[in-house]
Amino acid sequence: RPDFIQYLNTHIDIEDSSIPLFLFCSENIVNLYLDKKGESFKDQVSEFVGEFANEEDLKQASNDKYVFFGNHLFNHYVPLLMSNERLTESFINNVNALGKYANYRNIFSFPFGQPGSCFSQDQVEVLLNAGAKKVFSSSAKVNYNPMSFFLDRVALEATHDSPTKIWFQIFQHRLR
Repeated sequence: RPDFIQYLNTHIDIEDSSIPLFLFCSENIVNLYLDKKGESFKDQVSEFVGEFANEEDLKQASNDKYVFFGNHLFNHYVPLLMSNERLTESFINNVNALGKYANYRNIFSFPFGQPGSCFSQDQVEVLLNAGAKKVFSSSAKVNYNPMSFFLDRVALEATHDSPTKIWFQIFQHRLR
């Protein structure tokens, strides 16, 4: 939204224009903007990305033997902009929301996923201490030790709709 971009430009100091703007969107900045506009977070996000899954959607998906729920934070904010206490709270809130489903796994994947710009190594430890069994980033690295507590994930989108496209996404880092 152009008006949100203008709002960001007046509330943050961006020295490096190569950094994506969403990495500056703290919970505080987003909520101040929405309060000023008289809009709700859920409505604005739904308008941008589509409707959220509802309880019935989750119940239906929980019966699929190929679907598992993991933790991606209750609020999907940039973890690097959150205190450790707020990060833990959002993690626990999501555990409580999804833990009632038999297909929930206590694994965590960082929103946006890029080490250094989206989360810190200290935050990996915070989440492991809060109960996560595995923590995932998205840095296009090979997981040489699948037993590690900290692993890389592969980002899949709707366009990865065939086995060939999925395998290409998994192995594309080796083609570089």
